[in-house]
Amino acid sequence: MDSEQEKAMEVLEAIPQTDKYILKKPVIVAGKTISVLTLDFDSLTTKDMEKIASKPECAGNVTEFSKAYLAHIVAKAAGITIHELRQFGIADGTALTMRAQAFLLGATSETTEI
Repeated sequence: MDSEQEKAMEVLEAIPQTDKYILKKPVIVAGKTISVLTLDFDSLTTKDMEKIASKPECAGNVTEFSKAYLAHIVAKAAGITIHELRQFGIADGTALTMRAQAFLLGATSETTEI
């Protein structure tokens, strides 16, 4: 692993791997306030991945580095719609997609190499 990859892994490993995420800025969607999300990445399947990959906004960008793809993964893991997720503040959206990326790439506190 080169130094650039090592730095990227350090950033990913620093991301908390808990199933709860507290929004920095709660949002109101359809009359309900969303302030905490439960992320269940482990429940997702390859079928979910394929379904998300087939979405028009993910076409040509289906990688663990595509924000559109990762946003759909987050929405599915959180049990919300992509339209609800798109109402979140940019800081929350970024943090959530980084958690999805870290999960997909296998970054954990015990990970030393991918």
